[in-house]
Amino acid sequence: MKADFVVSTTNWRCVTDNANFARLKADKSFWSVVALARVVNALRFVQMPLLDNEGKDSPSAMRARLNSFFFSSALFYEASVFIQNLPKPYREMEEFKSMAGVINRKEARSLRDANLHNLRNKLVFHIDMDEVGKHVQKLEHPVFLTAMGRSNSEVYYEIADACAFEAFKEPGSAANQDPMALTNSVADLLLDFVNAAEEFLTAYLKKEGWWIEPVSETHYPGLSET
Repeated sequence: MKADFVVSTTNWRCVTDNANFARLKADKSFWSVVALARVVNALRFVQMPLLDNEGKDSPSAMRARLNSFFFSSALFYEASVFIQNLPKPYREMEEFKSMAGVINRKEARSLRDANLHNLRNKLVFHIDMDEVGKHVQKLEHPVFLTAMGRSNSEVYYEIADACAFEAFKEPGSAANQDPMALTNSVADLLLDFVNAAEEFLTAYLKKEGWWIEPVSETHYPGLSET
């Protein structure tokens, strides 16, 4: 969908006319596409710590990688449920089929089956003390935190994330890999999903009468300075 005028330094946006926007705003199918875009924004955000800390082994790097994994997994669970409930008209688009293909991969199904619902509700988006207690009793190594130097940013409460990771290793869970292998595999899966989702969004926008245009400066309605 990108036009020939777009280069690495070009500011641009995707717009439609007022009449078309009025039509779409009243369409629940459009709401679902906007919701998908919200999921993509969140996934792109939580992907960054994985990329920024690749190859690093400091306490802050491990904290970033594991928490990126936890939040990405929870968001992927949300996305998987959401994609399965997108309105029927989109299901005939090839881009939708590609996106659905990612969430239906064997490794994607295994990830969803690895207690993701419980992790999402009790150890990521919400913290349940009883759930923490359930998993802390399984731990064998008496390490509460690891740190480097005197900086608070390099203090990592290892025991807390160890409890969260234990949620993936309950009986019946498919997640028996070590933390590094699992976070790497999830990162690859999520990258494929986000790329497929963005291809779908691009195809949808083109189909529904949106186009791109250059802008002289960026502007984010609702996010002005206070």
